[in-house]
Amino acid sequence: MSLCLFGCEASKQTVSEAPILDLSYNRSLFQYHPYQKSDSLVAIADAYDVPVEQIMAVNHLSKKQVIQEGRVLKIPQLVIEANKKNVVKQPSKAMLLKGWSAPVRVSHQTKRDEHGGWMLYPKVSANVRAVNKGSVLYVGKRNKDLGTQVILQHANNQSTMYALIGDIKVKKGQFVKQGQLIGVASLGKNMKPRVYFDRIKT
Repeated sequence: MSLCLFGCEASKQTVSEAPILDLSYNRSLFQYHPYQKSDSLVAIADAYDVPVEQIMAVNHLSKKQVIQEGRVLKIPQLVIEANKKNVVKQPSKAMLLKGWSAPVRVSHQTKRDEHGGWMLYPKVSANVRAVNKGSVLYVGKRNKDLGTQVILQHANNQSTMYALIGDIKVKKGQFVKQGQLIGVASLGKNMKPRVYFDRIKT
């Protein structure tokens, strides 16, 4: 059975392992995920906290390609280990309100930006996530200096902006949960990931 790459409904993923006796699987470089009927590539990437682009690259997939049920996908082990090692335990209190989570889950440097928000510089490629539940107010390029921007409306007249991100996973009017995947940190001219984040009182 042929299954869609991005359009399938995301189901709760579980980490899978390659067959124990099959020596063709390199467990030092990859984890392995057999593609199932309920899977989508976005949900798999979210479950392993690995950018979709990296899974596509190591498996030589294109956006228009369909994935056959039962195909074993490689999940980059080095990225998984780096993300686990660099988990942020205490995000900046000045940037986030009580009860909010970090927009990126890997270790990063934070710097105040001339636009009034914060520039985040993750040490490794990073997924960008909603700091709190809310509704998507805007997706677009209102400010050309910030690339693609996503604005979320939260409770208590609070909004958050996520910019300089790619592979956007949300659309205007959509409700998102805290920690839900929004997009992926883009690369700067130095080919290192960066994200712009701002908290707005509305």
